[in-house]
Amino acid sequence: MFTASLQLVDRYEATGGKAKNLSILTRHQLPVPDGFVITTDAFSHCMKTNQLTPENSEYMEEKILNAIIPQPIVTQVESAFHQLMDSYNSVAVRSSSQAEDLKEASFAGQYQSYLHVQSAPELLEKVKACWASLFTPQVVQYVKNMNLSMENLSMGVIVQGLVDAELSGVIFSANPVTNNSREIMINASYGLGETIVSGMVTPDCYLVDKETWRLHKERGEKEIKMITAERGTQTLETTIQERNRFCLSDRQIFNLADLTKKVEAIYHHPVDIEFAIENEQIYLLQVRPITTV
Repeated sequence: MFTASLQLVDRYEATGGKAKNLSILTRHQLPVPDGFVITTDAFSHCMKTNQLTPENSEYMEEKILNAIIPQPIVTQVESAFHQLMDSYNSVAVRSSSQAEDLKEASFAGQYQSYLHVQSAPELLEKVKACWASLFTPQVVQYVKNMNLSMENLSMGVIVQGLVDAELSGVIFSANPVTNNSREIMINASYGLGETIVSGMVTPDCYLVDKETWRLHKERGEKEIKMITAERGTQTLETTIQERNRFCLSDRQIFNLADLTKKVEAIYHHPVDIEFAIENEQIYLLQVRPITTV
């Protein structure tokens, strides 16, 4: 099997940690955009068909980008994509490495994500780009530093309906600055969340006490925002009015904090969460264990 729906992902080993976490949230009926996963079996089959070996990482990025995806994989991916596009205008494509969210070695931010993908040929190219990101010099060096083996790494790819976010951000269920497990930290800004994840903006910061619900706010500059364009995305400067006000309402903050407590209860461990808000609906895009607490 080369694809699996998010609802079924946690039944399979060959999907990667990020996909399994999304499947867990979906099974608990939390608000996760619909989607599917291209399994690590697809990656392995493509590597084998093109006579590529993970342990020989030299020039592997380029080799994967130029590889031919076997037709059985193409057929399953295109079928799942067209079904998903019945409900969405475009998709987000993200890596799901089997090592990406290990508690002892966080690969968060090491791999690639692609937003507002609108066609099957574009999707297949982005899938190869996700696979190739397993072999960037940064990742290869990180693997060496963590005493891991490239041979044991594999890559799944998550394909989800894109939330055209007006607001987005990252939540830590335990404050990563003070290690205070009673305090939720929410970083938020305008537009798609890549600006926060990649450090392109100074977001608003909200601290919520889990027991008393006491709220502390710090306004960030929120210098830019990323939005969907006719093709791909575009980055715009925020207005003075947007910069000078908090982007989240108190109601949104407390709704996010409540969802965060539910997710932390599922994992019995501090987590960080990526979220997006479209038309007042909150969506959870990723969850992973916090490795620094």
